[in-house]
Amino acid sequence: MASYVSIKGWIECSDDDIKIIQENINNFWNNCPFNIEEKESAKIYKSGWIFPTNSFNWSSYIFFGACVKSYFIIYFEKCIKTIMELDIEISGFFELDYYEDSYKVNWKINNGNLIQTTN
Repeated sequence: MASYVSIKGWIECSDDDIKIIQENINNFWNNCPFNIEEKESAKIYKSGWIFPTNSFNWSSYIFFGACVKSYFIIYFEKCIKTIMELDIEISGFFELDYYEDSYKVNWKINNGNLIQTTN
C-alpha cells in the first residue's frame, strides 16, 4: 500500500513572474522521466497548482495543495528547486504532512535557499 503526504503551501512573487513560474512548472512536470503509472499521477498532481488570474498591489501568491504518494516528494522538491533557479525573486512556505509517520516537515524558501525544519 502506498503512503501519502499532504502538501500545502505557497510561493510569493511579483505579478510579472507568474507566467514564467507557471511555464517552468509545466515544463518540469511534462518532461520528468516518469513511468506510465507515474505520468498519470503527475498530471493529477500538477493540477494542484493554483495561479492568480488577477493581480493587485505588488505581490502575487501561487498556491499548491494536494495529497501525493510519498515517493513523489523528491519530484516536488526538484520542481521547487527549478523555480528557485530562475532569475527572479521569490519566497515561500510549504508544509508536508506525513500521515502514516505522524510528523510534519516545513520548507521555507528565502533568499535562494530551501530551509527544511521538522515538527
